[in-house]
Amino acid sequence: MSDGLSVIWGGDYSPTKTYYKNQAVFHEGSSYRAIRTTTEEPSPEALDWDLLASGSDNGEPIDLSDYYTKTQTDTLLNNKANQSTTYTKTEVDNLILDNLVELDDVAISSPSDGQALVYDSSISKWTNETISTGGGGGEVNTASNVGTAGVGIYKQKTGVNLEFKKLNAGSNKITITDDTSNSEVDINVSESNLTLDNLGGTLSISKGGTGSTSASAALSALGGASSSSLSSHTGNTSNPHSVTASQVGNTTSQWNANKLQGVDVVNTAPTNGQVLTYNSTTTKWEPTAFSSSQGKVVQVVYSSSNTITTVAAGSFTNIGLSVQITPVSTSNILYFTVVIQGIEKVSGTADTTYIIGAQLYNTTTSSTVYSTGSSYGGRFTAQYLPPYSFQGQASITTTGALTFNVRIAAQSGSIRFQSNNAISNIIMMEVAS
Repeated sequence: MSDGLSVIWGGDYSPTKTYYKNQAVFHEGSSYRAIRTTTEEPSPEALDWDLLASGSDNGEPIDLSDYYTKTQTDTLLNNKANQSTTYTKTEVDNLILDNLVELDDVAISSPSDGQALVYDSSISKWTNETISTGGGGGEVNTASNVGTAGVGIYKQKTGVNLEFKKLNAGSNKITITDDTSNSEVDINVSESNLTLDNLGGTLSISKGGTGSTSASAALSALGGASSSSLSSHTGNTSNPHSVTASQVGNTTSQWNANKLQGVDVVNTAPTNGQVLTYNSTTTKWEPTAFSSSQGKVVQVVYSSSNTITTVAAGSFTNIGLSVQITPVSTSNILYFTVVIQGIEKVSGTADTTYIIGAQLYNTTTSSTVYSTGSSYGGRFTAQYLPPYSFQGQASITTTGALTFNVRIAAQSGSIRFQSNNAISNIIMMEVAS
């Protein structure tokens, strides 16, 4: 060793050998240290060799007492390695000849856990690589299913691949979900697909069932009557429980009642407009046609509107006032009274005579029932007009539901109705003829 430099003594130089960094040889009376991997012949002018000591011209031996031989170096490393001490990185590097990375035949680049040195013949160096065992190698490890019951999911090992069976839901009662975010396989019960129809067995009484598979057995198990007894009971129309009218009460609806205050009601189906009358001859209540004297009011209907409607000059326009009635008899007469309020002039000329036309229109039959008009004398200069009303009558052609509406037409300009929240109304009466 000279100046703190360790060399590995290689003896006399041989032209057939490859020398590596820090190997030293003796050649032609001088000693040299390889500064990189080389096959170059050592000389003072050589690029791959560092002259350690120059020999004499007469070939006398060179004093190498200042240098370690290979055996001495190995002994030094062994002694140092056997000491019970902690080494710094610098000390370790010095022990392995100035760090393994500095060897010219080793090319280490960012090694990672588990890598090994592999010789790369293309660059003639040892490089760090991840060892791959390939498809046919690998360890002899395998897997197995344990336990005394159930179905195992391990299938077999093919090469280095451990193969497992997939989990599959046998029906829509179970769901299996790959929960990748939590690295889980979630198995759940689909409650919406579980019904009593697809559940086997029977449910005990303590669990809310009957423990039986038939209706009659279920009734018996629950201590109830048999199905035949229930059928007989429900088919009995003779008041088997002897319920009295006072027990039922006069506020309880009795559907399909066959008596009123103990008097029989016939089972004849009534027709439209008939009323229930007592027949002393049959001593029963019977549906009969309504009979009234002339002029008697049969029914009255009423409707109103405060919806603002603007009517322009021209054709008749519905102002939102309508009424519906279902006549009792086609022999009767309909009488009506219409009052229109909130009449406001929107635009138009100051006519000396201003006419408003009005109609009662039957929307069911698409026909005009009544038509009239009103003339306002003098100049039409006021913004608001007094209420307008008209009355009339109409014949009845059907006992079906009829709908009537009020329509208005203006002579010129525009007129607004039900202005300022005013309420217009219509009253219709059916009167017996």
